[in-house]
Amino acid sequence: SVQSSIRIGGPALRRDDPRFAALQLANLLYGGYFSGRLIQNIREDKGYTYSPRSKIEHGAAGSTLVVEADVATDFTAPALLEMWYELGRLSTLRPTDEELDNARQYASGTLAMSIATQAGLANTLSTLIGDGLDLGWLREHPGRLTNVTAQDIYDMGVHKLAPKLLAAVVIGDAA
Repeated sequence: SVQSSIRIGGPALRRDDPRFAALQLANLLYGGYFSGRLIQNIREDKGYTYSPRSKIEHGAAGSTLVVEADVATDFTAPALLEMWYELGRLSTLRPTDEELDNARQYASGTLAMSIATQAGLANTLSTLIGDGLDLGWLREHPGRLTNVTAQDIYDMGVHKLAPKLLAAVVIGDAA
């Protein structure tokens, strides 16, 4: 195979958990949007992959953090090392005020955009209702994002995103 598919994952918080906003922002800071640390490291700085990302998936049985990167086989080990490194940084270093503000603005902006049309609002509400949430959650979430502190991000790094709490799978050429 010319590429390796790297996946790192573990349990995440559901949307109704009071700490979810902190996890959402921690995930964005890690690799959930283009300015995230993972993207800057293994895409922009090192060129290991074109589209690394992390996301929180919500299912009926629970929520999961998923980190994804497809890399050239020769870059598998270095890319995996950097993925773990950036997770470790979240569990050892608090984000800067600028990093946190940027992630907060992105999260609030994408939420606003998701409900800017009737179809978007219907999709967002049907997803929330599927999670047992209602319009109240949607109204209150921007405030929850605003209240997240750098300490909250650090706590998420320690208690949810620390490398020792996650598992990795690599599919590719074993040689």
